[in-house]
Amino acid sequence: MNPGRESAIYEGRIRHRRFEPVEREFDYGIFMLYLDLDELPEVMSIHPLWSTRPRSPAGFRRSDYLGPPDLPLKGAVLDEVERRCGVRPRGPVRMLSHLRYFGVCFNPVTFYYCFDPSGERLETVLLEVTNTPWGERHCYLVDQRRRPRVLAADVAKSLHVSPLMAMDHRYELACGEPDRTLSVHMASRRKGVLHFDATLRMERTEITRARLGRLLSTRLPMPLKVLGGIHLEAARTWLAGARYHPHPEKIREEDLSKLPKFGKLCSVKRVSGSGSAGERPLGGG
Repeated sequence: MNPGRESAIYEGRIRHRRFEPVEREFDYGIFMLYLDLDELPEVMSIHPLWSTRPRSPAGFRRSDYLGPPDLPLKGAVLDEVERRCGVRPRGPVRMLSHLRYFGVCFNPVTFYYCFDPSGERLETVLLEVTNTPWGERHCYLVDQRRRPRVLAADVAKSLHVSPLMAMDHRYELACGEPDRTLSVHMASRRKGVLHFDATLRMERTEITRARLGRLLSTRLPMPLKVLGGIHLEAARTWLAGARYHPHPEKIREEDLSKLPKFGKLCSVKRVSGSGSAGERPLGGG
C-alpha cells in the first residue's frame, strides 16, 4: 500500500425513492473506484487482473468515459469544465466511477472531482450521466459552494434517463468532498413537487492487491448489477402504475440558452459500448 496515494475504493449503499405518481423505495450495496487520474497507471498495475489492457477481467478503458478516446481523460474533463464556467482547474482530477468488468461497463453517473492546485480544496464536480439503452451522455457542472465541504447546483433536466419520468423536471444536486466518507444526493422535482431522489453514502478503504482481488472474485460485477437493477425496478414501477414517456427529440439549441444562473449543462453525446484494442492514452493529461 502507498500511504501517499489519493486513489481509493469506496463501498456503501445507494438508495432510490420515488414519490410521484407511485411510491417505491429500494437500495443496494455498491462499490466504486475513486481514481486520481494522474495515478491511473500506478493503480492499474497493483493487481495482475486489473489493468488498462483491453481483455483484462477488470480495468480502465478510455472510451468508456468523457471525450474522444485519443484525448487523455484528465484533459477532456479540464476542457469541459473550462468550456462551461470559463475557468480551467489547475489541480488534480479524481474520478468516482465503475470500471469495465469482464467486458461490460455502464455508469449511470461518473463523478469528476476537480481540486485546487494543492489537491486539498474541492472546486468543481463534473457529473457525466449516461442513459440506457440509448447510450447518450450528458454533463452537469456543480460549482456552487452552498455550505462548507459541499458543492451544490439546481439544474434543468436535459437527458431522458427514465422512460417513466417526464423531461420537465429540475435536479437539485449536492456533492460532499470525498474524505473518510463520501456522499451525493440528487432530488428531482416537477413544478416544485418532489418526484424522486437518490442518495449515495460510502466509506473509503485503501486500494491493495488483496482488496482488488476480493472485489473481482466475491462481488457481482457492478455494471451488471446496476443494469439489472435498473430494468427490474423500471418493470416493477411501470406495473405499479407509472406512466410511460417516450424518448423526446434531440434538445434544441434554443433550449440551451434557458439555463439557470447556477449549474451549467454540457452537450448531449452519443457513446459506444466498445473500444479498440490499441486505445491510448490513459487518464492523465
